[in-house]
Amino acid sequence: MNNSILQEIFPPAAASVRVFLKRDDLLHPFIQGNKWRKLAPFIQPLLDGKTGILSFGGAFSNHLHALAAAGAVFGIPTIGIVRGTAANMENPTLSYARRCGMDIFPVTKVLYDTLKKADISEVFETIGIHPSHPYKFLPEGGDTIEALLGCAEIVAEVKRQLPTDVGTLLYYCVPAGTGCTAAGVIAGAGASGKTLVFPAAKYGVSHRTIMEKLTAARCGIDADFDIIEHNLPNKFAQMSDALRTFIDHFQQQEGVLLDPIYTSKMMFTLYKMLEQPFFPPGSTIVALHTGGLQGWGGMNNHPFNLTK
Repeated sequence: MNNSILQEIFPPAAASVRVFLKRDDLLHPFIQGNKWRKLAPFIQPLLDGKTGILSFGGAFSNHLHALAAAGAVFGIPTIGIVRGTAANMENPTLSYARRCGMDIFPVTKVLYDTLKKADISEVFETIGIHPSHPYKFLPEGGDTIEALLGCAEIVAEVKRQLPTDVGTLLYYCVPAGTGCTAAGVIAGAGASGKTLVFPAAKYGVSHRTIMEKLTAARCGIDADFDIIEHNLPNKFAQMSDALRTFIDHFQQQEGVLLDPIYTSKMMFTLYKMLEQPFFPPGSTIVALHTGGLQGWGGMNNHPFNLTK
């Protein structure tokens, strides 16, 4: 896996600190963003194409989009269980996944939550298929111990890429859906830097859930992190006018497009923290761009997601 670049950016309120953007949005040409870090260790043993992958996600899931792309690139059969029977099978995410060869099965939200915890044979029986070759179960969002450890490598990359003249007071900023990537960065940083975790919605990520992931991976004893409580929407796909304006300005100033769900919310909040000021003078801040740019296809097709 190639390293993603580390790009210095220049927020207006960052006079006494330095800010860098870890560009995992550029990590792979087809498998978007940090999803490739999470998928790579899971896919590696399956490269003979004789074992498929079954996983879960919403109608605009970055995870299913990336998994479908990986299946097409490496010749691995994929199945996606989609949350919600009203999901538009023609939306940009699911259309792309089907073009990549992924078989899509929408189920009710109640059944979706049940199947995520079921045995894979029960899943197949419920959706009414009998595959001719074995499948491996991949949790929603690619949330595995192997993925966590893969994301820990982000810190090692950053340390190699940072200029030699930066200060030693280091902060890592990570957006979070399941919290797997954040837990990986926390594990990689250890006591050498503080990780700030920015949830993308009001549910799913907490200090407890992060610690559970670190404990399961047998790391994080020296974890130093905070969950940043900010003005979160009730749903992942909700966006305010202020956030949309920020995304446009950020692209104009830095030449970087942020995704509408994860990194944009983190950067919007980070810029407000820089104004407080939150960070001590001389700090070095590394923010992770986790990709997810495919989400714009769904967001742009659904203007009702914009909220005040």
